[in-house]
Amino acid sequence: MAIVDASSERAPELLIRRISVLIEAAHDALIELTLDADIDADLSCTLAALDLRDALDQLHQEAPALDRLSAAPLPCAPRDRANPFAAVGACLQDALRLVADGVAAVDDLSDAELLALARVAHGLARVFDRLKLPRP
Repeated sequence: MAIVDASSERAPELLIRRISVLIEAAHDALIELTLDADIDADLSCTLAALDLRDALDQLHQEAPALDRLSAAPLPCAPRDRANPFAAVGACLQDALRLVADGVAAVDDLSDAELLALARVAHGLARVFDRLKLPRP
């Protein structure tokens, strides 16, 4: 089952919006983690947050940034409190899957939108590496 409804007239915009929401939520969580000197001692959270901001900028060059949709923090299960990166990693995995599924499912993506999504996928891969998270 495709994550994106390719029959929608606005499928590219909806795809970009959904990816943006996930990346913004992960970005917000990373910003919170940067405030903990022990967690961000190697600046991996800071650098990953910058990479996510770059990914958002890539998306918003092709589709204007809509009103911010992610204001709530990422949901954390009790087991996630021991590993503060678990929720961030899950969110980023969802975003990366959405990029891959969206590219395959949405027929009317422009060349510029495809390039932006490729750059986003590359940026997300960099974040996985910086945070030493397993890739999907």
